Amino acid sequence: MLYHIVTKSLYALLVGFIIFQIEIGPVFTLDPVALTEQSHEILNNWEGNSRMLARAEFRLKLAMFLQPDYADAYSGYARATYYSAYFGGKHYHPEGLIEAHEFVDKALELDSLSVHAHVNKGWIYVYQEDTLGAKGMLQRVMKLNPDHPRVLLLHTEIMYNDKKFDEARDLARRVLGVTQQHGDSTRAYGKLADIAASTRRWEDGELVYQDLLRLQPNSAWTHINYCIFLIGKQDYDRAIEIGEKAVDLGSMGNAYWALALAYYEKGRQLYWEDEQWVKSADYFEMSIENDDTNPDAYYGLGVGLRARARYYRDIDIMHQSEAAFEEALRLKPDHELALKELQRHRAHMSQYE
Repeated sequence: MLYHIVTKSLYALLVGFIIFQIEIGPVFTLDPVALTEQSHEILNNWEGNSRMLARAEFRLKLAMFLQPDYADAYSGYARATYYSAYFGGKHYHPEGLIEAHEFVDKALELDSLSVHAHVNKGWIYVYQEDTLGAKGMLQRVMKLNPDHPRVLLLHTEIMYNDKKFDEARDLARRVLGVTQQHGDSTRAYGKLADIAASTRRWEDGELVYQDLLRLQPNSAWTHINYCIFLIGKQDYDRAIEIGEKAVDLGSMGNAYWALALAYYEKGRQLYWEDEQWVKSADYFEMSIENDDTNPDAYYGLGVGLRARARYYRDIDIMHQSEAAFEEALRLKPDHELALKELQRHRAHMSQYE
């Protein structure tokens, strides 16, 4: 009996250890400095992966427990906290950013000369869209270490947000010249791609993404951003190809959103520019399969299905078209085009009864 109890206990312990290793990853150290360095490496490459974020948070919590006055651990945890607050696009949960401020303020209280803490607080201000706060932190940290790659990246972001694209481009290139960190390089390349899109220098952007894909060929985020870039370039077929690759690599919410947008833009092009009305419905349907929250996609599906119903003289498809308009209005009650087309649609339904 005792043998079975011990065996079951050991089995449970083994299963728990395996789960811990999968979720948290091997730690093998109780050195707060080493734990914090591990967390920095994880955060540099987290790419929206909640499991990797949990691994960084665990190490930072352990570091803070082992050495309560270690500023870098608090600064790192602030960074993990604002990453955790991210929920897509340029959007962050406000309460998460407020909490991040508290941790970085503790770091600055412990070490007023911490470059990482100043930079992290600057990024929090950027995510809060507090331009004055971000610029104030940049001025302070530039007095400490103006050539640090993370300082340069913060400076790049601020210049980009101010639409000072030439200055932002020069700063991003400086990052590539001084950093040895993979995460810093990919962020600099990403900003160069953003600058190319904002200035409509599409060929420059293509070259940047080729460099990025060589640097990290299996990055879901790089493929997501490339997909969005190609949408801006109006290369929708290629955007769909890259968006599908992003979904295969990460199955992240942003990947599905980007792919859905690529399908929507292709459908919009087919219907309103190429006059391929019947074919457009396929792309609006695929857009909705990947993101069912876009009322414009349902509106597009409504007009596309109506064109298909007229082509085939099919009453069932007409009813599907009506349902698409209704869903667009459920998602956005003030969608004027969907309301107009639904009223027009119902007025002509008698032709198909």
